[in-house]
Amino acid sequence: MLQVESEAHTDEINDLPWGIDPQNPAIVVDAKGAAVASFEVRHHLRGVLGNCDKNADLAVRSINAYKKRGGADIRQLQDRITQWADANFPERTTKDILLKLYEEIGEYCRDPQSALEMGDIMILLLDVAYKNGIDVHRAVEMKMDINESRQWRVDENTGIMRHV
Repeated sequence: MLQVESEAHTDEINDLPWGIDPQNPAIVVDAKGAAVASFEVRHHLRGVLGNCDKNADLAVRSINAYKKRGGADIRQLQDRITQWADANFPERTTKDILLKLYEEIGEYCRDPQSALEMGDIMILLLDVAYKNGIDVHRAVEMKMDINESRQWRVDENTGIMRHV
């Protein structure tokens, strides 16, 4: 039997867990139950009992690495930001957050290589989304579905990307 360090995990794209197919322990399934990879099942006495997908080892390692990486998904990051903001600025409004965001965008424009200024922008974007009940993860997924279905061009006069 495959030795997965956790039964399931979530990721930035899917809020439902990924894991092992309950009907077939030789299959790694995604959040919707679709097979991601199959792997060989080894019995401690009888050896290999199933076939092996060449990507299975990578899939299993990815499940294990996800749990070990220590990084936060977008929802965890948003929770951390809003807990801090609620404690420090409990009376803040959307307008307050956006005014601060405009200030931080100006600072970032002066130094576009600054990871800290980009961090300020992201903190404020996640906070304003929280204040307005927006699930950022879901909103970005939905918008990317739309963007990927559109045709795009760059405006010759302004250099701005636009869908046509």
